[in-house]
Amino acid sequence: MKIISLLTLVAVASAAEKPLRQFELVANTAEFWNLFDRSTELTKFAGGFGFTEGPVWDPNGFLYVSDEEQNKIYRAYSDGHKETLVELGDPDGSAFDRQNRLLDCASVLRAIIRLEPDGRYTILADRFEGNRFNSPNDVVVGPDGAIYFTDPTLDLPKGESTACGCW
Repeated sequence: MKIISLLTLVAVASAAEKPLRQFELVANTAEFWNLFDRSTELTKFAGGFGFTEGPVWDPNGFLYVSDEEQNKIYRAYSDGHKETLVELGDPDGSAFDRQNRLLDCASVLRAIIRLEPDGRYTILADRFEGNRFNSPNDVVVGPDGAIYFTDPTLDLPKGESTACGCW
């Protein structure tokens, strides 16, 4: 399998512009311009986040964004405003299931959760073969509806051990 890096985002800021940063598209390969017009410009959608993960576009016109530093999942809108969907320790990657319901990797809960529009959530899974998950990080839903996720140890809550006790 050949993996090609098509794009690099470069922060450009002069001393006079700081702390404002401008970004420009720098194509690593010519193939990038087969995907995007050369006049394409980056537009800031929303701001004021800490460390973001798992952006998922909702067909209703907003973006779900997990913020690991602020411990929230937001709905962000193109006019720049955002609203909190849920406060949840260390939310990570998100995806929609086949019924267009939001799934999230809830690292602190050590679980995969499904969120309702009002912020309530249901734990879908938090164990495998009797062992707790480590700290689910990224999630995708396959074409058959199966949920696939990563479960690294990097975000384990303090004082807790790995699922298998092998690290």
